[in-house]
Amino acid sequence: SIGGHKNGFFNSAIRVGLMYDSRDKEGAPTRGIWAEGHVIAAPKWLGTTNPYYRYSFTFRNYVPIVKNDVLTFAYRLNYEGSFTKDCPYYVAPYITVMGENDDKDGFGGYRTVRGVMRNRIQGRIVCYLNTEHRWKFINFTVAKQNISLGLNAFFDGGKVLQEYETGWNSIDQLSPVVPDQLRNFGKNAEAFHLAAGAGFRFIMNKNFIIAVEYGKPFNSQDNAKGAFYVNTGYLF
Repeated sequence: SIGGHKNGFFNSAIRVGLMYDSRDKEGAPTRGIWAEGHVIAAPKWLGTTNPYYRYSFTFRNYVPIVKNDVLTFAYRLNYEGSFTKDCPYYVAPYITVMGENDDKDGFGGYRTVRGVMRNRIQGRIVCYLNTEHRWKFINFTVAKQNISLGLNAFFDGGKVLQEYETGWNSIDQLSPVVPDQLRNFGKNAEAFHLAAGAGFRFIMNKNFIIAVEYGKPFNSQDNAKGAFYVNTGYLF
């Protein structure tokens, strides 16, 4: 619970996992599977103030619809949770996908559920999905560099499968004045947080990619204005 972790902490953990990768290329894959699973152990004997044990599974698939890299359907499924109920609150926000962005992602934002405000949704066990159609509508060469321009349409969503235990017996212990949205939290079944959007890609030599995207949640509470992103690479 939050109350048990309020006096600070030291965190030390070991991560062990497996990865399978059959993608045809890394930057802009058009076929293959990229899957991974791992366990994070932070026991007391490593010096961790509040021990915890977490796990994560991620499956990505790339399906060619029109050959020669013209149109690809890609999707990603992620399931993340904890073996114990007393997982520290400061660990809950992190989505521990392996790779160059490991331990930096939170639920929402550009790297998980686009359009949904980052870290506004947290739980002990969460899942999310991304589905995306990627269309390269033109290819040409400039100064011996291979250039492609692409468009993508996406549908993302995520859900808290098990809420985090705050340790408060009553929501009134949090504050004498609590918004109705928070006061009613947990009374209704958690629903999926869904968003959709589209984007543009500038691709050079199949590995340098500039991305521009906009995502809009279906529920205004997730982010009333949606979100505009300028980044590099594909989401996955």
